[in-house]
Amino acid sequence: TQTAKTFLKKEKAGNVLRQKVATMKPALSTLILYIGIKESFPGLPQKGTNIWYLPHYDLDKIYYYVNRCDFRKSGGFMLRVAPDQKTILAFSLAPFRTEAFWKKNKERIANSLLEHVTKIIPELAQHITYFDAATPHTLYRYTLNHKGSNYGWAPLPSQLFDPVFRHKTDIKRLYLTGHWITQTHGIPGVAYLGYNTAKSIMRREKIPHGYFHPPSIQQTNSFKKE
Repeated sequence: TQTAKTFLKKEKAGNVLRQKVATMKPALSTLILYIGIKESFPGLPQKGTNIWYLPHYDLDKIYYYVNRCDFRKSGGFMLRVAPDQKTILAFSLAPFRTEAFWKKNKERIANSLLEHVTKIIPELAQHITYFDAATPHTLYRYTLNHKGSNYGWAPLPSQLFDPVFRHKTDIKRLYLTGHWITQTHGIPGVAYLGYNTAKSIMRREKIPHGYFHPPSIQQTNSFKKE
């Protein structure tokens, strides 16, 4: 959306791209909890642990309540314990809503998600030294991703593989890649798109294959020292 509406002039972007961007539906955003703890304690998951928690397997029901910001009933989240076991990050999908909504309800909603986290780590509450949350508007403010979406367009059957969002555009030397391209979804897909787009540019610019070499062992060791 930034490319079509801001960076490109209207005549350059073309009506097809601009109209498509205006009608596409973004994926949900995220509510993120940042939890600081003084030290490790019994019951804290091992350092570097990732936990993906769902209260049940009715994903449509979970999605329904997430869309309504009812985290008491949705209950799903991801939890990560930092390697130093002093920081915990937890997040759940969340709708964008208005900035006023999140200013009014941020604390209540963040605490309701925290309640689910403490079901996994019962003694967590008494060890918290810092607690804050990032709302979908926080993500938008720092990244300018449309409606704070960290997965780009929603992976609906009607939106996947849309030819308007192919990586090679009708504008000379303008390529699109990343999570807003509808050819895939998620981190592995984005990594593939970046690789594939880079190969297309190298072919077009006639850059020799293998031009980009992985760092040598000697370089890797120097990085570690620095």
